[in-house]
Amino acid sequence: MNGLSDAQKDVLEGLYYEKDNKAIGKEMGISDATVRTYKFNLQKMKRRARIFLAMMEQIENEDFIALRKRLEPEQNVENIRKPHFDTQFGANLLHPFFTQYNLK
Repeated sequence: MNGLSDAQKDVLEGLYYEKDNKAIGKEMGISDATVRTYKFNLQKMKRRARIFLAMMEQIENEDFIALRKRLEPEQNVENIRKPHFDTQFGANLLHPFFTQYNLK
């Protein structure tokens, strides 16, 4: 229902109980390096979720809805300045140091 694998759920449970990587890995039968990878991917999911929630807030915010409705008739949605995303970095939400690599 939440889109997480069983392993991701187990890592989250370990984080909830404040266990270290070694303890989580021992319980799951994986190395602590693999636990770190799971944690890294969960943090990446967290960043993406925050971005999505911020976009939804902009779409659903009553003040912004009213502003969009007050636009002059000749101004339509296509004429509104949209954010520019650099295509080189658009797909990679990591720290700028890592953006030169495609880590997907």
